[in-house]
Amino acid sequence: MTNTQDLQDKMEDQLHETSIWTSDVDFWIDEMNAYQRILDRIVPRLQRPEKLKSLDHLQNIVLYYKNEILLDLKSKLFHHHGDLKGTYNGDIASHFTQINEMHVQLSEQMVDIEKRLRSYKQEFLDLQSLVKDLESTAIQHIDHIILPTDFSPNAERAVDYALSILGNAVDRITLFYVHSDIELENDGFDSPDREAFQSAKALIHTEIERIEKGFPDLLPKIRTEVRYGEFGTRLAEMLDSVAVDMIVMGTRGAGGSSALFGSITSKTIQAVHTPVLVIPEETPLLPPKRIMFAADLETSSRPAGMDLLRSLAEQYDAEMRVVHVDKEQSSIDSIHERFSATESLESLGLVDQEVHYMLADKVLSGINDYVKEYMVDMVCTITHHQGFLSKLFRPSTTERMVLHSHIPILVLHESEM
Repeated sequence: MTNTQDLQDKMEDQLHETSIWTSDVDFWIDEMNAYQRILDRIVPRLQRPEKLKSLDHLQNIVLYYKNEILLDLKSKLFHHHGDLKGTYNGDIASHFTQINEMHVQLSEQMVDIEKRLRSYKQEFLDLQSLVKDLESTAIQHIDHIILPTDFSPNAERAVDYALSILGNAVDRITLFYVHSDIELENDGFDSPDREAFQSAKALIHTEIERIEKGFPDLLPKIRTEVRYGEFGTRLAEMLDSVAVDMIVMGTRGAGGSSALFGSITSKTIQAVHTPVLVIPEETPLLPPKRIMFAADLETSSRPAGMDLLRSLAEQYDAEMRVVHVDKEQSSIDSIHERFSATESLESLGLVDQEVHYMLADKVLSGINDYVKEYMVDMVCTITHHQGFLSKLFRPSTTERMVLHSHIPILVLHESEM
């Protein structure tokens, strides 16, 4: 006959085994989350319905196990753990018999689930390899992008968009933060006060932790740059010191508020000659499918960023439309206008495109109307700093254009002659 001590020892062993099982279930839940991230990354890159359909069973596996099977099993293990640790009344042998029966059932369930999840794992690993292949060949190689941030939701959205759509084509990514809520001697940034330094360090650390959860593969590419003072001045210093292919900035969207973005986004567009991609807070983390190139037909040189734009459109099979908005029908109908359009398209490397003309009292209204009518999900335009579209990028007007938009706006700058 088994004595009381033997039964207590067996229950202690079962308690230890139950703790291990609980850790295993937590690991499986983390795996399901990782599988979901793989699915989230590949869906935007598979355009054909039949390819998307092939992912349905994998999505169902993730949802079924994560939201039902594993949560139910974790609940059973929690209660079983409590029964093993709890006190009991009466005969220990009877108590052990009941608990042991449940322990055997849980053991069988653990073995069964582990076997099933192991069989699914290779499918997700194959899918992950496909994602990496698609992303590594996705778009033209980019050496360096800067992601200015103030850690607001709109800034986080811009960071996430850049990492989702551009991240795997970039060698270096700089998370750029300017701490401007302090007064520093000589307006310097080499010796901030201790409180400012600790505050900036904590904010950056929190943002890196957030990025690591969603984009762990990209973390080795990311460096941080913290400066102190006025944003525009520090950004200009940064651009003077290193080569940068693109700046990706967030904007707060209609009715929002932010300490950094909004008018500063507009001022940045005016001040720099680097391509600027502006991301509203409401922008979905999906690649563009319809790109509107708002052209003023004054371009005489190829701006930096055009090759990247074409590559982006080709990779995601996005339709690109060159659109010119004008107040006068006579201007649209003129031979000179069409000749200018041909020259402009040649300069841009868009000889395979035709110009779509649109009448509107105001350029901004025409752009917004076209975006709505054709469900455009990215706008690209060029500012010449002196030309027709330059007024769109003055703070008062650009702020309206950017803040009332729910789609990314890529601003290129005509090459200086």
